[in-house]
Amino acid sequence: MTLAALLDQLDGLAAQSPVLVVFEDVHWIDPTSLDLLDRLVARAANMPVLLAVTSASRMLRCCS
Repeated sequence: MTLAALLDQLDGLAAQSPVLVVFEDVHWIDPTSLDLLDRLVARAANMPVLLAVTSASRMLRCCS
């Protein structure tokens, strides 16, 4: 399944009811999953989506 297909699935689900998406342990995230997370954040901003992301803060490289 491509990233576009996953995002289309989210669109369809969110059109029916609110959606919860959980990404756990993002300090271990691979490049493809990070790309998906970036796209989800951008798309979910205008939809009934709660995006929960967890990480070990001591291991997370973050930018501000």
